[in-house]
Amino acid sequence: MLWLQADTGKLTKLFRKAWVRFLMNTMLASGGYPWTVIPVEERGTYRAALEEASVGQNIVLFTEFLARLVDNGLKGKSFPKVPS
Repeated sequence: MLWLQADTGKLTKLFRKAWVRFLMNTMLASGGYPWTVIPVEERGTYRAALEEASVGQNIVLFTEFLARLVDNGLKGKSFPKVPS
């Protein structure tokens, strides 16, 4: 992990974001919920919901966003396509 500290911060941010999504999925899986992927086409909505939760101290948008994705997983809807 020391090599991450020597980076300009770009790799550190990328690692941190991936780690947070991994922890989110670990918590969901431990509760019996499906692994949840944030679709690329919904990143803007995801980021806006995170911003509102962080800065605005309002978790409603993020909760609704995540609940919809988890619900789609429970209904067996397919994962988003990987961009080419």
